[in-house]
Amino acid sequence: MSKLGRLLLLLASVIGSAGSIAQSASPGVPTIAQGDWRVTGVICPTCRHISRPEIGSMVAFADTKITNPLGGDCAHAPGYGLLRSIPTSKLLDSKGRLWPRKLKEDLNSYESVVYGYITCDGVNHMRVIFANNNHAFYFVEGDAIVVLQREEQ
Repeated sequence: MSKLGRLLLLLASVIGSAGSIAQSASPGVPTIAQGDWRVTGVICPTCRHISRPEIGSMVAFADTKITNPLGGDCAHAPGYGLLRSIPTSKLLDSKGRLWPRKLKEDLNSYESVVYGYITCDGVNHMRVIFANNNHAFYFVEGDAIVVLQREEQ
C-alpha cells in the first residue's frame, strides 16, 4: 500500500472514531430548561374563552425523563440537542410570523431565546421557547401556547 493510501486509511479511521464518539455523546438537559415549571397561563386567540384546567399543572425537565401532563411524559431518552439559542428578531421574522400577537409582544422584551424541539426516544415531543431561566413557552395542540414559569427550588 502506498504512503498516500496508508495516510487516507489512517485519516478515515480517525474520522470514524470521532464520529462514533460524537454520536454516542447525548447532551443532557440544558441549565435553562432543567427543573420544574408551572403553567401560569395560556395564549390562544382562537380558543373559546373557557376555564383553563392546564393552569397550575407542572412540567418537569430532567436528563432521564420529562413529566408533562399536557402532552405526555417521556420516560425514555429525552433529548435536548435540537434546542438552539437564536436572536429573538430572527426567530420572529422566520418561524414567528404567524404566532399570536401576545406571544410576539412577550418575546420582544428578550434579545435572544432558546428555541426548538425536545425529543423523546428520537421523536419530536415538545416545541418550546425558553425566554430566560424563569420564563418559557410550550406549543401544545391546536393554537394554544402554554406559558411556563420556573418553580422556586
